[in-house]
Amino acid sequence: MYLADSLANKKEKVRMFTVGFVPHLVVCALFVGVALKQPDLDAALILGAMTLTLLFVAGTKISYIVIAVLAAAPGVYWAVVGTPWRLQRLFAYLDHWQYRRGAGYQITESLIAIGSGGVTGLGLGDGKQKLFYMPEAHSDFIMSNIGEELGFVGFVSVLVLFGVILWRGMVIAVRAHSHFATYVAFGLTFSITMQAALNIGVVLGAIPVTGLTLPFLSYGGTSLIVSLFSVGILLKISTQKPVAAKSETRVRNAAVTNKKKKSRVCVVVP
Repeated sequence: MYLADSLANKKEKVRMFTVGFVPHLVVCALFVGVALKQPDLDAALILGAMTLTLLFVAGTKISYIVIAVLAAAPGVYWAVVGTPWRLQRLFAYLDHWQYRRGAGYQITESLIAIGSGGVTGLGLGDGKQKLFYMPEAHSDFIMSNIGEELGFVGFVSVLVLFGVILWRGMVIAVRAHSHFATYVAFGLTFSITMQAALNIGVVLGAIPVTGLTLPFLSYGGTSLIVSLFSVGILLKISTQKPVAAKSETRVRNAAVTNKKKKSRVCVVVP
């Protein structure tokens, strides 16, 4: 909300390095620092990615974004390599089965669950991996259960639903009634879909294991409340009349007014 408001107020000044770029990175760094203190590298990366995405949407020069990414790269590298359990997760990502009984246990069980589902799945509630084979199956790895019990069809259906959220969120952002609403819609849509993409990537073994939940589906009241809150804001923005529609209405009203004025003109012939 802060970022959207600041970008909307600065308008063209957002292209200036000292005015439109650095202050936003400083505020982002404060939140990222709090997340890393927990420690929660995943949330920190999402906050940073969201900030750079909104800056790009607002018109910041790409060169500034590239500089920010390159500057943050050593910190991310150290956060991974300097933490033993994160480094173990990275090794397990590179070779799941070599670390089958250690750091790669959860991801291998996830792949077994998804592979067991086949096309249509074993049936809702009939999955076996959730019976103490796959830890935290109801939270971070809920998609593994879906793949096992509902199969390829159920897995793809969830992907399509998140695709619909992405599509509708982008449409709402483009048609928003103000720059502030546009940035808010972009940010919330990015937050939901990016988190979903990372979670599903982990379940499929495409990226190292993280602690991100799957919006709307993973167990956890806080995650569900924040996700629903975000969608509520998007729905509210969608009910506002778009800027283009307002402009057309003003033009149409002006034309009607001018027509009425013209109809009142009388020509007197002596």
